Amino acid sequence: DHAWVRRPITAVTELFRAVPVLVMMMLLYYGLPSVGVRMDPYWAVVIALVIYNGSVLAEALRAGVESLPRGQKEAGYAVGLRKSGVMRLILLPQAVRAMLPVIISQLVVTMKDTALGFIITYPELLYLAKQLSSNAQFQQPLLQSAFVIGGIYIVMCLILSGLARLAEQRMSRNPKAHGGARTDTGTVPVQPGDPRLHAESTVTEVLSVQRERE
Repeated sequence: DHAWVRRPITAVTELFRAVPVLVMMMLLYYGLPSVGVRMDPYWAVVIALVIYNGSVLAEALRAGVESLPRGQKEAGYAVGLRKSGVMRLILLPQAVRAMLPVIISQLVVTMKDTALGFIITYPELLYLAKQLSSNAQFQQPLLQSAFVIGGIYIVMCLILSGLARLAEQRMSRNPKAHGGARTDTGTVPVQPGDPRLHAESTVTEVLSVQRERE
């Protein structure tokens, strides 16, 4: 709602989404020492992954909030909530629920991007596989080690992908997960003594009087 907040945040989000994760890791690890700041490889990997995937998830949550019906926000204001309360209690829970498959899918991408830490000598899974293959004590070629490491990544990706599909199926089965609830549109039988009987009879009398005057 405020341009002085929206414009800089949009610029930062679009900038960090456009920069590849590997370039960001190399800038943090190799670029900062040129200005007198030394960074551990672990923190270079973590900060780069947080900045990039945080920007992607921010865009996903923005799309989730924008996809909600406008009546959700208006109903929150109608019951006396402020803007922060409407976002925290009404919009964000529904947006997170709607974008849950996208969020879990992005976690799969994040897990695979951790292998890029190998480029800046962070001892992650791929780096350890190279060390193991180059160790003269084990005498294991790099190809066999890469097959094992690739199998581990495949298993972990399949597990997270299965969680994403499970979450999507559970949401599609539950109508309330999309912020809506089923409503009964059937007619309710009128019981004796119901006020609607008196209202209907009054309307009938008024119409008969108008016909007589005509």
